[in-house]
Amino acid sequence: LTIGDSSVLSIVLNIISTAIVPAFAEEFAFRGIVMGSLRKYGDTVAIIGSAVLFGAMHQNISQIPFAFILGLIFAYIDCKFNSIFPSIAIHFLNNLYAVTMSILRDASIVSDYVTTIISYSLIIFFCIAGFVSYIVLAKRNENIFKMSDKKNEIVSELNLKEKMTAFLVNPGIILSLVLFLLTTITNLGLISNG
Repeated sequence: LTIGDSSVLSIVLNIISTAIVPAFAEEFAFRGIVMGSLRKYGDTVAIIGSAVLFGAMHQNISQIPFAFILGLIFAYIDCKFNSIFPSIAIHFLNNLYAVTMSILRDASIVSDYVTTIISYSLIIFFCIAGFVSYIVLAKRNENIFKMSDKKNEIVSELNLKEKMTAFLVNPGIILSLVLFLLTTITNLGLISNG
């Protein structure tokens, strides 16, 4: 794919490689495997742990905070629905939006100004929709936003501090974070290629 290539095949391949594949692969990896394996320490640890790794995986300082927040949202939704399919759908829509805006800009269909207006309009819309959703959900079920370690009335024997320690000293997590950190530093150009 080249920048500015607006053929149908290029657009389809761009959507597949940037919107569809990452949505499935990243959600299965982070919400399926990582979060699934961390749920034995409680949903809170699983949500935060998978979000930290999801944010770190993006290896771009400007994307890490956004990816971390999305990771929290995706993980929370998956815990509430006990399925990764909602986060796959939301992840796909997020990526599809980015790809669509990129295609429209590259093909000079919309200007940067119009793209900015669309982006801010969508942000405002989703903030309002989120706030309204929060009010509706909170009125229907006052416990909807509470996370519990209880599963079938069995409470984990570890407290939160012990759970976070078990998560952070896990060799797989340490290796992943070190690799993500090194790649991020390299991408920033702080380490020269000699």
